[in-house]
Formats: sequence, structure tokens, C-alpha cells
Amino acid sequence: MSPPQTLPDDAPEYKVCPDCYAEGRDPYLLKVETHFYIKRAPRYKGGYRISAYCKEHESKRVVARKQARMERLAQAERESGETPPELAKIREDERRWHRGRGSMAGAYAALPEEKKVERRAKAKVYAKAWRQEQDPKKHEEALERKRQHYRENREQILAQQRQRRREEGRGPRKVKAPAEPAEDA
Repeated sequence: MSPPQTLPDDAPEYKVCPDCYAEGRDPYLLKVETHFYIKRAPRYKGGYRISAYCKEHESKRVVARKQARMERLAQAERESGETPPELAKIREDERRWHRGRGSMAGAYAALPEEKKVERRAKAKVYAKAWRQEQDPKKHEEALERKRQHYRENREQILAQQRQRRREEGRGPRKVKAPAEPAEDA
């Protein structure tokens, strides 16, 4: 059961947010339908009530409440040297959320290596096409900078590649020497 999209007929048109009034804001008398939340409240007439604070201050209060709770739990952890169960649960939930527990969790990791390589290649092609489409001149300049960097640092880059191949247990790669311009005699 979600809150109604429109205000009940007997709802006031304007309301004062105590925090806005305390801050001395002008205007502190705000329009109910745009500045306040309509909250579910079964004990109230119609099953809904209008929030006490405006949307801005309501969200600030929620954030402050969460921060105070986390600080209180962290303080208890520092004092006792043990993690309170409540804090342990919060941290575990955050880890679970970051690791992803959806229907696709671990789907990419479970793919065979060939599929991963294929997907990365497709993503690279798509990104390149997108960059080219956004600003062709800028894209061409970036490619030229890349070519110039390679020309200037060719030996160092090749040495790094050879080192990587040796570490991976692969043999040296055959690289053609750049064609030198013909000298006119």
C-alpha cells in the first residue's frame, strides 16, 4: 500500500517546517504537496500523514541519524575491543552488497576465458566507436599522440613486452624493424 499521489481533501495547503523556521529561511511556510512527504500511518485518518519536516530537512535528519548510530557502534567497538553484533551485521551486508548477490552474481567470473576475451574485445570496439562518433578530430589527435608515444619509446615498450612474455613462459616475439627512409646519395 503506497501513499496517495494526491493530497487528501482535508490536508492543509501550506505548512511550516520547524527546521526552516529555526534557520530563519524565507519563506518558511512551504507548499505541502511539493515540499513535504506523505507517509503511511495506519493510526491516522485515511491511513496517511504529512511529514513534520520538509523533504530537505527530513533527508538531512535521516543521514544524521545513520551517522550517529554508526559512530555509537564504532565507539562501542573501540571501548570493548569487540565488534558489536549489530555493527558486524551492517558490515557484512555492505560487503555482500559490494560483492553482488543478484541473479547475475559471479556470472562473468564463471565464463570461460575465451568468452571473457571476446567480451572485452567487443567492449573495446564499442568504446572506440563511441569516442570516434563523439568527436572525430579529438579521436584522431588521441591516436596520433599514441603513435608518437610509441615511436619515441619503441625500444622501451618492446623490452617490457619481451620481459612480460619471458615471465609468462612464452618465447620471444618476432618484431619487424621499422622501415628506414631511403637515403638519397
